[in-house]
Amino acid sequence: MKHKIRRPFGWVSKQLGAKLGIGIITIVPFAATVWILYEIFTRIDGLLQPVIKAIWGSTIPGAGFAATLVLILLIGFIASNVVGKRLIHYAESAIPGMPLFHQIYSGIKQILESFSPAAGTGSMRAVIIEFPRKGMKAIGFVTNELCDESGKKLFCVFIPNAPNPTSGGFMEIVEESEIVRTSISIENAFKTIFSAGKVVPQEVVNCLFASEKPKAGE
Repeated sequence: MKHKIRRPFGWVSKQLGAKLGIGIITIVPFAATVWILYEIFTRIDGLLQPVIKAIWGSTIPGAGFAATLVLILLIGFIASNVVGKRLIHYAESAIPGMPLFHQIYSGIKQILESFSPAAGTGSMRAVIIEFPRKGMKAIGFVTNELCDESGKKLFCVFIPNAPNPTSGGFMEIVEESEIVRTSISIENAFKTIFSAGKVVPQEVVNCLFASEKPKAGE
C-alpha cells in the first residue's frame, strides 16, 4: 500500500503565495488611492507656492492647495453675479480671434458645462444597450439627449473601455427603444468596469437579468 508523501515545502509555498495574493489585493487599492490623492494634492499645492514664497520668503506645505481652493471659490462667486458675467462675456468675445485657443477652450468648457448640476443632462445615467452586436450587452452612460422638432429623441451613450475607462471607449447614438434604463449607481457601474467584470455588484446583476427581452412566441 502506497502512502502519499506530503511535501512540506510545496504546502508552505502554496500558503505563502495565497497570503501574498491576499496582501496585494488588500494593500494595492489603498496604496493607489493614497498615491492618486497625494499627486492631486501636491500638483494643486504647487500652483501658488511661488507666490507664497515671494510673499512669505519660503514655501508653506498645504498653503498653495488652500489658496488655490479659495481662489477658485472667489472666481465662482464673481462669475455668478451680474458684473462677473459681463466681464466673462467680454473676455470670451475676444477668444474667437484666437484659432487654436478657441477650439480648445470651447471644447473644454462645453464638456464641463454638460456635467454641471445646472445642466439639464448634467448627471450621467447608467444604462444597458446591446453592444457591439445584437445579443451582447454593455453598460454605458447617457451623456446627452438629442431631440428634433417632432419630439423624437436620440441618446448619446458612452461605453468606456474596461478595465481602464481613461483609455477611451465608444460613443454610440441610439434611439430610446435601444436603451434599457436602470437603477445602477455610477459607483457600481464603474466597479464592474474597473474590475473587468471580476466584481459585479448584485444591483448590476439584477438589472442585467431584468433587461432580458422575451423572445417572440414566449
